[in-house]
Amino acid sequence: MVIAVTNRGNITYLVKSDVYDRKAAIALLRLAIIKNNQAHNLKEKQEACDYFLNNCYTVGLVFDDH
Repeated sequence: MVIAVTNRGNITYLVKSDVYDRKAAIALLRLAIIKNNQAHNLKEKQEACDYFLNNCYTVGLVFDDH
């Protein structure tokens, strides 16, 4: 489990589910890193992060921002 606390005090969680696929998760992370490295501004960097978080369910990761 990864827990992140934002500067506004929001807590988010990233948790492995029963169908977690490590190789696929690493591949997804690598794609997000490539998108981040190709970004030209903050908005594009945020989109790279959103890409990972919006697709993490496909590799068995659960993102919870409650």
